Amino acid sequence: MTGEIYVLNSIACDATKYLLDLKKGELEEKFPPFFMHLTEVSVKEGEETAKKIEGILSELKRSSVYCKEMGEGGILNALWYMAEACATGFEIGLKKIPIDQQTVEVLETYDINPYYAKSRGTWLALTNDPAGFESVLRRAQIPYGRIGTANDTKKRTILNGESVRYLDRPQREELEKLNCGGERPDPA
Repeated sequence: MTGEIYVLNSIACDATKYLLDLKKGELEEKFPPFFMHLTEVSVKEGEETAKKIEGILSELKRSSVYCKEMGEGGILNALWYMAEACATGFEIGLKKIPIDQQTVEVLETYDINPYYAKSRGTWLALTNDPAGFESVLRRAQIPYGRIGTANDTKKRTILNGESVRYLDRPQREELEKLNCGGERPDPA
C-alpha cells in the first residue's frame, strides 16, 4: 500500500500533561514561570485540538485508509501498528513529526523519549488523497505534519538528517520509567 502519512496534533502532549500533574513542583523548581506557562498553554492547545479532531473524525476516516489515535508507546509504536495493519513499509522524516519544544524539555528532564511516550489526542493517518485530506484538516484548523510516505517495500525507515534507521518492534511506554513500585502509570 502506498500513500502519505500524517500526524494530527503534537506528539507526547499527553505525556507532558501527565508529568505536569505528577511532578509540577519539581518542574517549577527547574524551569522559569514563563516556560511553565508556555507548557501549560501547549498542553491546553493539544487538548483543544484533540477535541476538534474527534469532531471531524468521521470525515477524516472517509478520506484516509488508516486513521487511529496514538496511545501508550507513542508515535513509533503507532507507526509499527499502522504498517502491520496496512501491510506496508514506510519512509518518514523524524524531524517532520510535530512536537512542541516544551514537551521535549519536560520529558528530557526525566529521560523520557517523546517518540515512545503516550500521545492520546494525537492521530496517525495514511491517505491516498493528500489534497482532500489536507483540505479537511485546514477547514477544521487542525495542526498536522506530513511526515512521510507508505510504500510497497516492507522496510520501515526513519530518516533523521543524514542518519537512517529502521523501526524497532513496539517498545514499552516510556513513562513506565518513572514508576519504581512496579505499577504502571495511570493512562488518563
